[in-house]
Amino acid sequence: MSSQSCSGCKGQCASNNAATQTSEEVKIDNVAQENSVEVANEESTETSNNGVSTSRTGRLVAAANTALIRRDFSNTSRYPRPKSNAKQNRRMGFPYKTVLLVGATSGIGLALAERMIENDVFVIAVGRRKDRLDDFVSKHGSDKAAGSQFDITQFDQIESWAKEITTTYPSIDAVILNSGIQRTLDFTQPKDIDLPRTVQELGTNYTSYLYLITHLLPHLQEQAPKPTALVTVSSGLALIPLPRCGNYCATKAALHSLMWSIRAQLQHDEKSQHVKVIEILPPAVQTELHSQQAELVKIGEGNIGIPLRQFTDEAWAGLTRGDEEIPVGMVRDRFDATEEPRRIGFRRIVETFMTKK
Repeated sequence: MSSQSCSGCKGQCASNNAATQTSEEVKIDNVAQENSVEVANEESTETSNNGVSTSRTGRLVAAANTALIRRDFSNTSRYPRPKSNAKQNRRMGFPYKTVLLVGATSGIGLALAERMIENDVFVIAVGRRKDRLDDFVSKHGSDKAAGSQFDITQFDQIESWAKEITTTYPSIDAVILNSGIQRTLDFTQPKDIDLPRTVQELGTNYTSYLYLITHLLPHLQEQAPKPTALVTVSSGLALIPLPRCGNYCATKAALHSLMWSIRAQLQHDEKSQHVKVIEILPPAVQTELHSQQAELVKIGEGNIGIPLRQFTDEAWAGLTRGDEEIPVGMVRDRFDATEEPRRIGFRRIVETFMTKK
């Protein structure tokens, strides 16, 4: 986020406003001002077709957003931003001791699995490639890790597999869903679109999660009052899409929306409040997700993204803090400016409709 301020007036404006605004209103203004600066910075060199500077347009849009937020949601004490109990989380760290990690044979899933093992968490790794699962267990030992070969796109088998895995490992207290694939989708040449391949992407990134959550969540709910967790890995592209891979972005946006709804439902159900719903939103990370895409390799972009170690460090820090949403890297830098107005509106909807019986 840019640190640029209004020339010569920001301090005075803040001083004057403090006399008439509540501290919560000041917070809203700060978010809106950050949005305005960001939009202006990004578009300052562009000019629209009608000759109006887009930086000015950006400021006008941001100002309109500020007015809308303050008019409709000025009392943010009713819709507070979610906060973890920092003091408690410093004591607890990562409280889950047996983690089922789906999509653990490579990339960020494998990195998270190994970080957890380093912190005395038993990990059941799930994936399609048996050789990699065997290597994982051999490396860490059967006292620290286990493997389960399973293809999550076999939707009709998920229920029976979920029963088997939770029966074999009844101490599972956290489920992490990480599986995902990414495909280029180019609508400038519709006849060249491989729809079965695109539907496979939808199935892997979203539909499988619906099945997995449906059949694994009861196990987490049954462990009340013991703390349990449902964790999904979505993407920063859930918030702002990348045109090259529009279907991928749409699946991640759908998952992001679903997690908000599941979290709200469980928080309003006394029997499920012990289940923490967590979402990790990474940026591009240097993994096989990109290096195995021929289209990206061809243009020299097969290794785009932040280093895997950086992702792991930031994601693990969020997990040990007890955060419900863990944006990483550049996603974190813009996350609140993008999501806070939507989060406030969502809480208003929740308060209006979910308190009714």
